[in-house]
Amino acid sequence: MANNFITFYENRPIRSVVDEIDGTWYFVAKDIILVLVNSRDPKQYLKKLRMRNERFAREWANIAPFFPIETAGSLQLMACVNGCGLARLIQALPTSHRTRPYKQWLAQINLSEARLKSIDEKRLVLFLAAIHRREQKRQEEKRQHAARWAGNDFFST
Repeated sequence: MANNFITFYENRPIRSVVDEIDGTWYFVAKDIILVLVNSRDPKQYLKKLRMRNERFAREWANIAPFFPIETAGSLQLMACVNGCGLARLIQALPTSHRTRPYKQWLAQINLSEARLKSIDEKRLVLFLAAIHRREQKRQEEKRQHAARWAGNDFFST
């Protein structure tokens, strides 16, 4: 049996579980999808993602083992990803304005498997929040830059 935890990111729950055998943290894949892509139906989103990405579909069984997770009604077996699975899931997502910062972060750093395996619930939230803050700062800088250019009348005579 594994220990269940709930962490919140952007007021959305991310359920997690610690595997008692090796102490690895796993995060419910549907919750990650809900946070990253804001899908109305994360289960269908994951299903379509696997249908469209054959390589990802082949890896899915190894990436996302099932763990019993407490839900409103009872315990349910749910697909969960550890740190390595989280990185693979982010890579498999289509690039959009919501997923771009997370994909760029993965591309910029060299995550060793040992570092990915050490991601726990607190590090996950810090990771997501840091990327979100960086993206907000970048968007604000773009707005300020555009405002400076709009205020300057370079092209008038």
